[in-house]
Amino acid sequence: MTLSPGFIAPRFQASIIVTAAAALAMFLSPIIANHAAAAVEHAAEIGPWEYRWGDSPRDAQDRPLWSLENKDGAWRPALKRVDPPGRNGNDTLWMRALLSGKKTADPAVYFDCVLYNFEAYHRGTMVYRFGAVSPGNERRFQGRPWHIVPLADDFDGTYLYLRIYSFDSHIGIPGTVRIGSRPELRSGIIEADFWRAAISVMFLLGGLMAAVLYARWRDDRAILGFASSLILLGIWNIANSRIKLIYLHGPIFWLYAEHASLYLSPVALGFFLEQLFGRGPFSAIRRGWQALLACAAVSLTVSAFNPFWLRAYTLRPFQVLIALYLVIMGGMIIREAWRGDIDARIVAAGLAVAIAFALYDIGISFLGLSFTLSKISYWGSLVFIFSLAMVLDRRIRVIPAKIMTFTAGRSGPAAGSRHHQGTGGRETPPAITPEIRDKLDRVIDYLRGHYTEDISREGLAGLVDMNHDYLGKMFILYTGKKIGAFIGELRINMAADLLASTDRSIVTIAFEAGFESLSTFYRVFQRKTGLSPTAYRERFGEKQGTN
Repeated sequence: MTLSPGFIAPRFQASIIVTAAAALAMFLSPIIANHAAAAVEHAAEIGPWEYRWGDSPRDAQDRPLWSLENKDGAWRPALKRVDPPGRNGNDTLWMRALLSGKKTADPAVYFDCVLYNFEAYHRGTMVYRFGAVSPGNERRFQGRPWHIVPLADDFDGTYLYLRIYSFDSHIGIPGTVRIGSRPELRSGIIEADFWRAAISVMFLLGGLMAAVLYARWRDDRAILGFASSLILLGIWNIANSRIKLIYLHGPIFWLYAEHASLYLSPVALGFFLEQLFGRGPFSAIRRGWQALLACAAVSLTVSAFNPFWLRAYTLRPFQVLIALYLVIMGGMIIREAWRGDIDARIVAAGLAVAIAFALYDIGISFLGLSFTLSKISYWGSLVFIFSLAMVLDRRIRVIPAKIMTFTAGRSGPAAGSRHHQGTGGRETPPAITPEIRDKLDRVIDYLRGHYTEDISREGLAGLVDMNHDYLGKMFILYTGKKIGAFIGELRINMAADLLASTDRSIVTIAFEAGFESLSTFYRVFQRKTGLSPTAYRERFGEKQGTN
């Protein structure tokens, strides 16, 4: 079934919108309720921290002696909580911090991250464990989630001890550590990631709706690429938020979800852009996403044996490949936008906003800059996806109508037909005498033979001995078109034929058809056909030429 303008019935459109809004409300309602219910007091940092390397001896009750309140001098101040000095090959690190604060119900300590497996002790009792730490157990990588470690009610003036095991070159406690009540800490997580989660759900719902549309109308694979891109970006954003663990506490699952969506997102995006703008020079867009798909399959398969390999060995090389591919795609989009492709200009604008927001996040994360807002790159991705949706909307609603009109016009009477051009089968207007009609026919014959040349209205008027203003008025009466539009139609028809049947470059075709600049050619061609020259060749071409 071919997509046509307005192919989604208004009733169906309304049901989609209502369903999406209801699903979004159902998912976010507990978040909003928790967010509003807790009058969040900002939890306080704890410290200073102390550390010692190695593992603790145990007492008769099998309690680690180092977890007991003691004042021995073996503890050293931790000027940094990650990789404190003196490791010397040890894979176990003990850290402790003196707790202070007012008494609160359900007290706890929040850790952004701990590298990697650890046990937490308070008042001589183990109160929390993540993964295996003791040598006798299978000490496997369990991910890098946040943790909320419970405390005894009377925690003021006591120590919290962490026994940390790492199989990596890094060990310790990166990120934020705060103390407060458990509801306050959970509410702080929700508050920080609320909008990211909301945008992620919007991506997922939009992707699912696009997938439903593709299931019903399979003619346009761009819809499939758009649906895949939305779903993968939604999964990636959720996997990078902290709210996810409130709904599903599965760190390894989310680790694989994060990396799989990261590795496959540029694949889906590349496939989508290929449907919009073609394969690119040397088929770079197609070959790029195919190469990324193969690398993603290898990386995810190999990492299935050990999830730690996802971060340790596959992530950084794949990030480099993604960056190179995004540069290639960005360069092609910018090139098409510079040439005058309307769709490329829309996508380029969305991409520019996404890059600006990403640079903002880089300034916060890596340059230590401080701004009022926290990370906002997910807003940039929302703007970029919106630009892609605008292009897809044009492709579904606007372009089919223009292609139908253009094709119908070309399959009808030839441009310049003496008997049918512009009069619509009606009698010749009285103002056009036989003598004027003969002159207009001579002008039309001349245009059909010389439309690739530089033609002026004054020159045409001199050819038939008429005033140029009067010629223009009579030409409109006779053909229904201005002289310039008539010439442009002849040039576009020639360019369309060459795009579909030859492998000449678009630049060559533009100038052969008589256009003075590439940007003018793109603008006129897209206004007439709805497609850029690149997309027209991709859809109707018998040969794939250079662009």
